[in-house]
Amino acid sequence: MYLNVAEGNNVSFSVNMAGSQTFKPGTKYVNVSLTGHYAKNIQCDPHFTGWRRLLEDSTQHLSVETQDKPLVFEPFGVGYYRPLASCQGKADVGDRFSVDIHALEDITMSLGAGMAEQFTVLEIITMSVTILRTWIWDNYIITWSITTAVFLILFILDVYLSKRCNICSNFYNLPNSIVVFGFTLNIIHYVVRFVYIHLDMYSESEREGDVWLGVSLHIFAPLVVLILALWLNGIEFPKKYPLCDVVTYAELVLLAYTSALLWQGFFIAPLYYLTKVAAKFTVLQDCLKNLCNSFRYTPIPN
Repeated sequence: MYLNVAEGNNVSFSVNMAGSQTFKPGTKYVNVSLTGHYAKNIQCDPHFTGWRRLLEDSTQHLSVETQDKPLVFEPFGVGYYRPLASCQGKADVGDRFSVDIHALEDITMSLGAGMAEQFTVLEIITMSVTILRTWIWDNYIITWSITTAVFLILFILDVYLSKRCNICSNFYNLPNSIVVFGFTLNIIHYVVRFVYIHLDMYSESEREGDVWLGVSLHIFAPLVVLILALWLNGIEFPKKYPLCDVVTYAELVLLAYTSALLWQGFFIAPLYYLTKVAAKFTVLQDCLKNLCNSFRYTPIPN
């Protein structure tokens, strides 16, 4: 891997194992080195456990963790990883630095470069797929598949049985069914994921990190938004043109939220709100015609 770093800027990279992989204390899993102008002069931050930055041409051989230290929690991807080697330091001279990694054991690794996480709009919208790929890397595909299958079966049964229940109107109502499905799919996946990664079957190593940040972001927040979305669906508002309708703006906010932050909802809720908002704006042409007619003696024909 190559890192282009300007003089005075930080270079960072990290080499990690998935938290679910078996770790044998005393085993050296990789060799990692950094080559470039004055690379030996780079002082790696000893407290850095994630993304790192590095810098006469020289090569710095980085120390590789061989002790069973606590796994590091990543609240956005929701999982644990084990740092093997990492470095962050200021480059005295700008250069194209080379990071060489040689695996000594049969392991699955991830390589991170840079400090800031930046995503395009497309990457944010497709985050459900990205998170799933990360979980597959962490040996989670079987549990994920079982969770999805059980959820689908229970949801279908719930919808079917609700037709026989006089007070169960949420699932008998199609808009509510779609909203509930999209949100609860996300919530259930994260509930199971949080439980799973704290079991001994995931890893017997200790864990560290702010788990409650991930719980708040992926479970509590969607639950609150789901309640607000159902409340919005249940209120009868006067019919207005979309630009004058507060419900339209609320649905645009829900469209943005479900697209950007419902990371295991798999596009269900965003497509629902996109379709709903788009349908409202089909009457915008009639709105403009009526506005023009108010200033004309001869109405524009419909």
